Parts: sequence; C-alpha cells; structure tokens
Amino acid sequence: MDGISNEGTSNTISVDFHSADGKRVGRANKTNFANTSPDSCAWETNPVFETILSAPATKIRVRNNGNDAFMVDKIWLLKGGERVETYGKNDSNGWCLSTDPNDENGNWKGYVSIHRNYGKPQASCVKDIGFNY
Repeated sequence: MDGISNEGTSNTISVDFHSADGKRVGRANKTNFANTSPDSCAWETNPVFETILSAPATKIRVRNNGNDAFMVDKIWLLKGGERVETYGKNDSNGWCLSTDPNDENGNWKGYVSIHRNYGKPQASCVKDIGFNY
C-alpha cells in the first residue's frame, strides 16, 4: 500500500475456510511476509492461500497469530480458479491484522478505517476478519 511502511509480518497468516453451518472445512497458512522493499513494504503480490476442502466453503476467516501487524488492502476469493468476490482495493484503506489493537497507530493511522467484519462494523487492528463467499 502506498504511503505506509512495515506492512509485512514475521507471524503466520492463516485462512480458515468455513461451511454454511460454521464448521471449518479447510485451512491454509503462510509465514513471513517480509518487509523487503526499500520503503519497508511487503511486496508479495497477490499471495495465494490454497487448500483442499472437506466440504463447500461459504465463508473465510483471515487470521494473524501474533502482535507483528499485517496490512491487507485487497482480498480476492476464488472458486475453481474463478474470482467470485473482491473485498477492498489496491492502495486504499485496508485491514490491520494483529493481536495488538494499538498497531493501527503510527504511520498506519488514517489507513485503517471502520470496515465490515461479517457485516458488523469493525475498527482498529483485529486478530482476524471474516468474509463471505
């Protein structure tokens, strides 16, 4: 995201896939989204979290397992390789994922805004956030 630094994290980011009844039907993890660019941004373009599901998924939950914040500005949901939903947009306000709610301060202030978490207003850094398919 333009205008901020330290977007990446050394923590593990998990994506849990849930069925309509709330049962977890799959999980994908990725560790160390390093701040590798000269301005300390995480430059992994469109990382993919992929898994085999035990049943159809209707929701996902993106989670950060620690207090090293991770900034996300856009999420694409795909089924069978086809994009079915988009949340957010590049270089806009985004979601701060961290177990430390104070991580929204500093150079991220103004970029973390009230957003919807399964339809409910949510502000600040949060450890996880959900999206519907």
